[in-house]
Amino acid sequence: MKFCCPENYRIENDGDIGTLVYLNDTEYIAISIPKNGLTGVEQLHKNINSDDRIVALSDDLHVFAAHGEELLPFFKNNDIVEIALNLPDGTGIIANVFCDCGDTEIYDLLLVLLNSIADAPSLEALENWLRQEWIPYISS
Repeated sequence: MKFCCPENYRIENDGDIGTLVYLNDTEYIAISIPKNGLTGVEQLHKNINSDDRIVALSDDLHVFAAHGEELLPFFKNNDIVEIALNLPDGTGIIANVFCDCGDTEIYDLLLVLLNSIADAPSLEALENWLRQEWIPYISS
């Protein structure tokens, strides 16, 4: 999988975790392709194992988001967002965002990365959800 990343970001290939794009030392996005023939949406539902915590923005775009302490105590200072995207060619994409609680800068980078993989209209629902739901929630 290829994607475009703006200059000045550190990028690391971390095998099974995927390709990591760092905003800074503690905040990053991990982009990966599911294994075992799963779509991105199927992989997200397998990862989270709780459909009531996943938001379906479209048939091919689902999102999970949480303050880290809702998941595990050692994530108490983090916000975590996991995006599942099924591309028209059948490829699944998972993008995991790990950032400091309330920080919103990383979501612009997320949109840039995903827009280089998928067409912008299919990601409009994600951008709207981020701007209208998630960012106001973590900023309050």
